[in-house]
Amino acid sequence: MISNKKMTKIYKGGKKIMTPEDPQWERFYELLEGPEGCNFHKADVPGGYAWTCDCDVKRPLTRKVLEKYFPTHDVEASLAFFEQHGGYCDCEVLFNVENCDPDED
Repeated sequence: MISNKKMTKIYKGGKKIMTPEDPQWERFYELLEGPEGCNFHKADVPGGYAWTCDCDVKRPLTRKVLEKYFPTHDVEASLAFFEQHGGYCDCEVLFNVENCDPDED
């Protein structure tokens, strides 16, 4: 592992794995919850919010955000990390991975 202030997991080939400990996690999270991702927005529904998620285990929105904005990160390794920590679809990456223990594999 390499450290600035937060720990960043490094994958073979020198690319990073996106985790909540990554210095760019907050930006990743904001992009995934925004219009290019799950598009969370206030709505007249129970709970007051709506979002887009097809519960697709391939996580197309997550993949798109990683590929477009985080070229230094390994997409497949990041998706595997998300799955290991409860992120089985795009919205579950937002709901479950944020508060996971990144060292728990």
